[in-house]
Amino acid sequence: MLKRWSWLILLLLPWWPVMAQQPEVRSVLDTSSIRVGEQTRLNLTVECSRQATVTWPEIADTLRAEIEVLSRTNIDTGFLANDRVLYSQQFVITSFDSGYYAVPPFRFLIDAGGITRELETMAHLLEVHTVAVDTTANFRDILPVNTIPITFREVFPWVFAGLIVVTLLLLLIVFLRRRKKVANGFSFLPHKPNVPPHREALDALDELKSRKIWQKGNVKGFYSAITDILRVYLEKQFDLHAVEMSTTEILEQVHDNQYLSVYYEEIASVFTSADLVKFARVTPLPQENEDCWTQSVHLVIDSHKRYVAICEENAALNDSPASDGEEMRKEGSDVECA
Repeated sequence: MLKRWSWLILLLLPWWPVMAQQPEVRSVLDTSSIRVGEQTRLNLTVECSRQATVTWPEIADTLRAEIEVLSRTNIDTGFLANDRVLYSQQFVITSFDSGYYAVPPFRFLIDAGGITRELETMAHLLEVHTVAVDTTANFRDILPVNTIPITFREVFPWVFAGLIVVTLLLLLIVFLRRRKKVANGFSFLPHKPNVPPHREALDALDELKSRKIWQKGNVKGFYSAITDILRVYLEKQFDLHAVEMSTTEILEQVHDNQYLSVYYEEIASVFTSADLVKFARVTPLPQENEDCWTQSVHLVIDSHKRYVAICEENAALNDSPASDGEEMRKEGSDVECA
C-alpha cells in the first residue's frame, strides 16, 4: 500500500511547482446576515505571480437591485513569498429590503506568460431581515422633541452681522448730516486762507533755502524746486500755463507779456541754468546756486510790484474797480489798489 502511494507522490512531484504558481481569486463577506440598513464588508482578493497581469471586474454602485455599494477602497497590493503578489479591495454594502439575496460571483482576467485565464469567485447568500417587533408590548407615545441650547458659536455670526449693519447706518447718518451742513455753507474741513501768489512763492523759496538741498549734494533737486516754484507763481499771478510749458514756451509767453517782458533776461537766466543742471548735468559753483535763489526772490518781489502798479494804473484810467481775480493776486501787497 505504501509503495503504491509512493509512486503516486513521485508522479505528482514534478507538477507541484506549477500548481503552486496557479492564480487564486476569492470573495469573502464579513457577515452573511444583516438587518435592514446595516452594513457589511465584501472583500475581493487575487493571488498570482508578480509577472501576471490582472484585469479587475467593473463593479457598479449596486451588486444587484437589492444590494447597494456604499463605498470602496482602492486596489491594494501586497508582496508575498515565492514571487507571488496579493491584490485586494474592500466594498461596504447594504440592503434596505428584507429577504435572501445572492451576491454574484466576480470574474477576473489573469494574463500569465501570454496565457489568459478567466477565474470566478464564489457566490454568496446575504440574508437581510427586519427588526423583530414585540406584538405583546403596549403602544408608546411619540417622544417629545429635545430642545438643544443655543451656543455662542451659533449666535456670534448674527450678532456680528447686526453690529456691522448698525455701524453702517450710523456712518450713513453722519455722512448725510455733514453733507447737509456743507450744502448750507458749513464745512468740517479746515478753511485754507487765500494766500497771494507772490507770498506763496516767497514762502516756498524760504523753505527751500532752509532745507539746504544743494549743500547736501542734491543740486538737481534744488534747481527743479526753484523752477517749479516760479512756474506756479507765473501761472497764478499772470495766468500763464507755465506748469505745463517748457522753458522755450515760457520765454515766448514772457516776451509778449506786459507785466513780465521787462524781466525776460532774469527769467531766462534762471530757467536756462536749471535746464543745464537737470539735462546737461552741469555742476554750478556754490555762489551760482546762491545767486540763482536770490535772483528768483527778487524776480517774484519786483514782478508782483509791477503787476500791482499796472493794475492800479489801468483801474484809474478806466475809472473802474479791479476784477476779483486781480484783487486776490494783489492782496498782501504794500501798495493798496482800488
